[in-house]
Amino acid sequence: MAGKPLAQQLLGALAPDPARPALTWYDPTGAQRVELSGASLANAVAKTTCLLVTELGLTPAARVELELPAHWQLAVWLLAAWSAGAVPVLVDPDRPDGGPAPAVVVVGPQALATRCRAAFERGADEVVAVSLDPFGRPFDIALPAMVVDHAVAVRTQPDRFPMGGQPLSASALVPAGEREGLTGEQLVVSAGRRHPADGWRPHDRILHAGAVRSAEDVVAALVAPMLAGAGIVWWRNPGPSGLVRTVAAERLTVATAAIDGLPPGVRVLAGAPVSS
Repeated sequence: MAGKPLAQQLLGALAPDPARPALTWYDPTGAQRVELSGASLANAVAKTTCLLVTELGLTPAARVELELPAHWQLAVWLLAAWSAGAVPVLVDPDRPDGGPAPAVVVVGPQALATRCRAAFERGADEVVAVSLDPFGRPFDIALPAMVVDHAVAVRTQPDRFPMGGQPLSASALVPAGEREGLTGEQLVVSAGRRHPADGWRPHDRILHAGAVRSAEDVVAALVAPMLAGAGIVWWRNPGPSGLVRTVAAERLTVATAAIDGLPPGVRVLAGAPVSS
């Protein structure tokens, strides 16, 4: 397992129990909830990977910029980029870093026209827009010229894509604001260090309540729990009362960080900078 590409390790971890909830997402207000089983998540990843490789012509080691918040679609795009052998680059929409031109830029609905224009001006080959609709519906407005609506384009893609990816020694992630990438091996090694004080337990459910922009975020919120077989809940803005209700309703047992109002009994992941 240790030598397999990152995508194979993460997607392979879904296979033993595909019906189990793999990723649950709450919108920032907590009013909307989307749950993806392991099978649904793997299917969404396969379709997006096919879109990247067969329709957009993405080549291994190409850069895919992701201007998306902590939404379930961000998890799909990270996994799809790794499955395609690409290097996802996380972008802070409030502070675009203007790094090397990516092959593909993925943008959300905010400031759509200006983001798309800037991406093409920087030399992006393709721009894909993601509506961030809770259920993955397409935009209900006309998109700028040459911009692909992810929800429309992905519908006709195959449901399966051979799990691939770059070797663990290859670059696998460029965090927001950084110039240097981290390898798949660095992410996997760091994930192995991320665990509650008493270790992972069967059927753990983990809450991530912040952004997903740094390497530490990606490891704690996605890579470590997936490799451990834990279910994941992303909610960017839980208030104290909503937090208590959600912990009970989702049967959460672990959090990626200490949060005000976190009920007793919810363990917190160990933390450490991602490094070699």
